[in-house]
Amino acid sequence: MMECSRTSRRERSVAMTVIVILCAAQSLFGCGRLWPFGARGVDSPQVHRATPSHLAWAAPDSERWVTLVLGEGPGTKPLSFLQGSPATEPDRDAASEGQRRVEFGARSFRMQVHPLTVGEWMSVTARNPTSYPDCGESCPVLRVSWVDAVLFANALSEGLALRPCYRVEYEVRDGVQQSEGWADGSLDPEIEVRAAGNHGTGGPRAARVERRFGMPDQRLCDGFRLPTEAEWEYAARAGTIGGTWRGTNPAQGDTPSELPGLDRIAVYRWNSAVDYLGAFDCRAWGVPGAETCGPSPVGSKEANPWGLHDMLGNVWEWVHDAWHVRVASDSTTAINVFEPIACESRREGDRLCDPSDDVFDAQTASRVVRGGAWTTPPGQVRAAARVPFDWRTRSHVVGLRLVQDLPLPGETP
Repeated sequence: MMECSRTSRRERSVAMTVIVILCAAQSLFGCGRLWPFGARGVDSPQVHRATPSHLAWAAPDSERWVTLVLGEGPGTKPLSFLQGSPATEPDRDAASEGQRRVEFGARSFRMQVHPLTVGEWMSVTARNPTSYPDCGESCPVLRVSWVDAVLFANALSEGLALRPCYRVEYEVRDGVQQSEGWADGSLDPEIEVRAAGNHGTGGPRAARVERRFGMPDQRLCDGFRLPTEAEWEYAARAGTIGGTWRGTNPAQGDTPSELPGLDRIAVYRWNSAVDYLGAFDCRAWGVPGAETCGPSPVGSKEANPWGLHDMLGNVWEWVHDAWHVRVASDSTTAINVFEPIACESRREGDRLCDPSDDVFDAQTASRVVRGGAWTTPPGQVRAAARVPFDWRTRSHVVGLRLVQDLPLPGETP
């Protein structure tokens, strides 16, 4: 009996030591990375805990976010805006930039002040996927696909004990079904390759992404997500109506000196010269004095009136929406971005009701990127410019910016 008692005490002592080591490891490396008992399910109750130090940039009081409260009271932002470009805007794409009025309803959300950085990405993944590592951790993260972005948003949500905003299911070529992606926060490289396809063997035959966010009073998630296309343009315009928030670019202009307004707010083809190692050889562009070009650290240009940097230029940004051709709508017609539009109401060539906005088969759906990048000519560095990208694309000019829905002031979370 005494021997059993000593053994039991010894086993308990070993178990407590293991727990202490695990707890210490979690405090050093972040919640969810070493926790051995599985990830919290996406529908589990929220667990309140302190923000891990490596995720402090995403904490509620972080200065790396701007909160937008939409309403009719003092200090609020407008409830609607005119999306798209007028027929008179130089370089516009008439087939995809048709204007329409978008109404949001009273709501609140916060958006990153700048695109997600390499440092922020590595705080969750510990991996740097960018093409230009010598640009540094303050440069925007690049070479991430749309699904990479969605899975990152889920992993960050899990790391902060928030309900993820997406459920991802995909099937690899050997028939083994995978789901939840990076929900445990580990961002396993093998899962990453299978989820994003990599355009080669081992990629998925199909993928299905279900969004778990809706109207503010029907939120199914309190974590992070990609902005909708309307949210992105609303924030990029910041209450203005021109091609950029500083006004409309001239139809012609090949150097920063010819586009002084754009040069102050955006990193684009004619002002993206850099001198770090591994940058792109851009001598063929013919920019005077530029031999190598690349992305710049975020926030190197002026912020827009709402305090957001790099909404135009530096890096294209994934948004939530599937690509569709958008023709002009009656500007008095209000379209709520969270409510599905009846497909029977669409006109030929107008796919506003594309069901893939909520659930899509990633084998066939393209997603949208916005804002322009360091390689982009000035004609596309406009608030209304939009480009389709294959969901699997990992490009050296595409990154992301996250948003998070918030309760309205005075509203119970």
